[in-house]
Amino acid sequence: MEIEVLGEGAFESVLVQLAPGERFVSESGALYRASSNIDIDVTTSSRGSGGLLGGMKRLLAKEHFFFSTYATNDGKPGEVGLAPTHQGEVLLIDVDPSTSWLCAGGSYLGSSAGLRIDTQFQGLKGFATGESLVFVEVSGSGQLLVNAFGRLVESEVEDSLTVDTGHLVAFESTLQYSITKAGINRMTEALAVEWARFGINVNGIAPGAFASEMMDGMLERMGDITRGFPRRRLGDPAQLDSTLLFLCSPASEFVTGTIVKVDDGQGSR
Repeated sequence: MEIEVLGEGAFESVLVQLAPGERFVSESGALYRASSNIDIDVTTSSRGSGGLLGGMKRLLAKEHFFFSTYATNDGKPGEVGLAPTHQGEVLLIDVDPSTSWLCAGGSYLGSSAGLRIDTQFQGLKGFATGESLVFVEVSGSGQLLVNAFGRLVESEVEDSLTVDTGHLVAFESTLQYSITKAGINRMTEALAVEWARFGINVNGIAPGAFASEMMDGMLERMGDITRGFPRRRLGDPAQLDSTLLFLCSPASEFVTGTIVKVDDGQGSR
């Protein structure tokens, strides 16, 4: 299989050359040309993507409900031309089994058929940013195409990097991310002022690393992250109860616009 990104700048497209027996998957609606020997199979599922339920999850991720799968039908090579819905650059990513990639809403364009496509729920992070609640997760071994409106810039994260969530396209799943400073804090402060006249207090809790299903998945991918914590431990969800009860009780009547960190000193200040 050969994948070539055509054009430059805001008008890039992709040409996929398929050998006999090879398959390529894209979001529905991305095809703009194909050789006459290409069969197109439109379904709600790709490898590992979960059929009808997977399609519904992808809608939450601001992706298309259907996938299109392309393959030749005559034992000869063929080609498929793909273009993103929104004008902009296209990036080709080589995915290997050591890490998966998370694609923000609308950025997934296509992938080789051997890659597994799934969804990952963001939890409250998605509500706080105003972006999609679900990421498209791509794993396995193969090639992935992502796109965005405008220009794409690759960044190597050595320590930490702040990126506006509306400009996030894709990143490796081993990268830890948080929106507490850029999103939750500011939203809490703004709403506290706006709703004070209605007698409504707005406060937030910024938890550190606590035991959870999501954390189990992170530990499986990254190993023991507690080695970098001062007390080398994860929090128990029950340890959030007292802070929550305080913020819900009359004792906090004069407290609004505040973020309470409950992180055992795990993060920097």
